[in-house]
Amino acid sequence: MRPVTYFCSKMSEYGSTDNINRKIKDNVLKTEPKDASKNPLWQNFVAIFEEVEDDKKVVVPFVACVKCSSVMSYDSAKGTNQAGPANERA
Repeated sequence: MRPVTYFCSKMSEYGSTDNINRKIKDNVLKTEPKDASKNPLWQNFVAIFEEVEDDKKVVVPFVACVKCSSVMSYDSAKGTNQAGPANERA
């Protein structure tokens, strides 16, 4: 059975990128690869989520670079255009 996924609408609910990094290190938030079949850019980033109940996830509006571990805000409504410059730097 595939987990149910919910999306968080406000970046401010999770704080700064430093807070997100700390929560990942403390295992409060988890990461997982995104599907790169539609856009190969996702090979360089992982989604960040919080498990809230059995098999339920809340995807937070941030991604982490797999090359440098930088956490960046990500708005799924804006797509991957915002990640292009970060992808080139990493």
